[in-house]
Amino acid sequence: MLLFVFAVIVLLIALNALYVGAEFAAVSVRKSAVKQMAGEGNVFAKRVLPILEDGVRLDRYVATCQIGITLSSLILGAFAEYTLAFRLSPVFEGLFHLRHETATSAAVIVILVVLAIVQMVLAELVPKTLALLYPTRTVLVTYLPIAWSTFIFKGPIVLFNGCATLILKIFGFQTSTHRHIHTSDELAILLEQVHEDGVLEPDEHARLQRALSLDAWSAAELMVPRRSVETIDRHAPIDEIVAAVARSHYTRLPVYEGSSDNVIMVLHTKDVVAAIASQGTIESIEPMLRQLHAVPEVMKADKLLNLMRRRRTQMMSIIDEYGTFVGIVTVEDILSEVFGAIGDEFKAGQPLPEVLADGRVRLPGMMRPDEAQRWIGLLWKGESNTIAGLVTEALKMLPSPGDRVEIQGLEVEVEDVEERVVRSVLVKPTQKISEAQS
Repeated sequence: MLLFVFAVIVLLIALNALYVGAEFAAVSVRKSAVKQMAGEGNVFAKRVLPILEDGVRLDRYVATCQIGITLSSLILGAFAEYTLAFRLSPVFEGLFHLRHETATSAAVIVILVVLAIVQMVLAELVPKTLALLYPTRTVLVTYLPIAWSTFIFKGPIVLFNGCATLILKIFGFQTSTHRHIHTSDELAILLEQVHEDGVLEPDEHARLQRALSLDAWSAAELMVPRRSVETIDRHAPIDEIVAAVARSHYTRLPVYEGSSDNVIMVLHTKDVVAAIASQGTIESIEPMLRQLHAVPEVMKADKLLNLMRRRRTQMMSIIDEYGTFVGIVTVEDILSEVFGAIGDEFKAGQPLPEVLADGRVRLPGMMRPDEAQRWIGLLWKGESNTIAGLVTEALKMLPSPGDRVEIQGLEVEVEDVEERVVRSVLVKPTQKISEAQS
């Protein structure tokens, strides 16, 4: 008889562990992993995937686990008290000379405390840990028992879920699925943890971090400034336009109408070349022009990228607060924030950062101060978006080659100037920087 009692107790603890593991696995498993296994023909993965993709069904699945946990715990406590208390009370009577009622109460307390400890360890902590370590395997292994339980508990599930939803609505809370949606800050923390665990390589970690911080950059900080943009007049003679296309190193040329501030179209040079190749000549570029959408210079990079994707364009013009055309931004400009320097035709010809033999660092004038930090060991702060702007701010006059100025403790020498704009500078960094950083 005693053996049967312990067998029932073990069974109830196992059921509790099953429901706990199934619940944690269901809310922590990656759908992509289950989807991959379903694609490979795993039968249980095919059954589980629709549940994970449907918030309502996932709610029912989790509710089944919670009902199973509650029922198994209650039954375990009641069964153990009923079957073991009367066996243990005579022991307490003999050892401590207690009255029967007192010995029975003490036996019940001891049984419940021991069961609580055993259940906490074996039916809660162990299955939870295993489910979090192996969520995919756990959710597949526990699918059939939970599916059967869902059918058995169908009535109570509907009743309890309905009551819970009603109570939440009464207090003004929005109901949602059990799957947690991480914010960008939470994702950044998770990335840091994964990186510390050695799962991500440093370059991969850096790229993912930059992808999450796109909302930190504005269009003005990423754009190619107006002075570096080659444009053509929409109504210029066709011979001049063809000659400009032939001279240009770019595949896309912004087109203005009337004033050079009114940049409204873009011409793909490949369209001109294709037309000349097929027809021998062209009479007008109008059929080849494509609309160039404008955005304010304060628009953030993440929103800008989404806008480009929706409008299926790779270039946009940037307008300042006065409605003046101040530059262009391309998909390459945004992606370079995530993947590092990408060969952008509009930035071709600019000096590249490099460490010189004397320990100084050559930096391009159009580089952003935050990009220069890894080269000079210091984050320059100021109102300008470029090193050229910072140098001009510090000099308080138009720069000339050879001008020297101190910026936040670093000596900066103007190396090259083009059309009154600093093209490159030489900086003595705060620490020795090797070319391996490039």
